[in-house]
Amino acid sequence: MSFYQSKHPDLSIKANAQMSHARRRSQERLGRIVDVKAIAKAIRAGRSQFVERQSNRVSVHIVDGIRVVYDGMRGTVVTILPKEE
Repeated sequence: MSFYQSKHPDLSIKANAQMSHARRRSQERLGRIVDVKAIAKAIRAGRSQFVERQSNRVSVHIVDGIRVVYDGMRGTVVTILPKEE
């Protein structure tokens, strides 16, 4: 079992890797770790502002003032984007 699979066994290895990446980027870019599962849930529930579509499965949203890249196929947050200056 991979490191990522042991963190969230209900998700694929790719989805786990994406969520771990998003957590690390939130610490790096925002100075705090955000709940990426809650952000993904808010996007699925329609409580986000759609910004742009990057591909058939990836789009950018704003949730609670945080810009995120969301993978619609896996239903996970891929990364946290830096604050726009």
